[in-house]
Amino acid sequence: DAPAIQGGFDLSHSSGFYLGNWNSNVEYGNTSIEMDFYGGYAFDVGEISIDVGDLYYYYPDNSGQAININTNEIYAIASYGAVSVGYHYYTTEAFATGNDSGSNYMQVNFDFPVSDNLGVTFHYGTFKFDGDSQWDYDDYSISIAYDLGNGYGIGLDFVDTDAGAVWGGTGQSGAVISFSKSM
Repeated sequence: DAPAIQGGFDLSHSSGFYLGNWNSNVEYGNTSIEMDFYGGYAFDVGEISIDVGDLYYYYPDNSGQAININTNEIYAIASYGAVSVGYHYYTTEAFATGNDSGSNYMQVNFDFPVSDNLGVTFHYGTFKFDGDSQWDYDDYSISIAYDLGNGYGIGLDFVDTDAGAVWGGTGQSGAVISFSKSM
């Protein structure tokens, strides 16, 4: 319900390897900040683009708590034209849900360029928790991105999920405005 301050950076190499970090204030468990660290490799096989990597969700305020919400996932995402599909596998307990590794998230995205500067993306994802389906949920979004030129961009995302009931009201619909700068 409150606004969030978010930011991050990405470093990529022409070889396809990349590293990044994303941060946000959150209200989750005993923590007030989420720090995501990720790295991977993106490459093409013919007309299909593939991205494989690892993502670690770190909650520094939560370190040493009885319930550890720090979570690790590995992922593979394939894109062809306007369509991308992804599979994410959790190698640790997923966000203190009481399960061991084995949970997964699957997503499909459709990207439609409206003009040289404007694009629209439709997203659907489904999270399945290994051994405890009470935490399962689906999420949806429509994103609009506008390239302002000189590496600047603005975005508007409309997000929704059916996770509200099972996640204690944390999964809610909303809108996100973003500003970006690429170098």
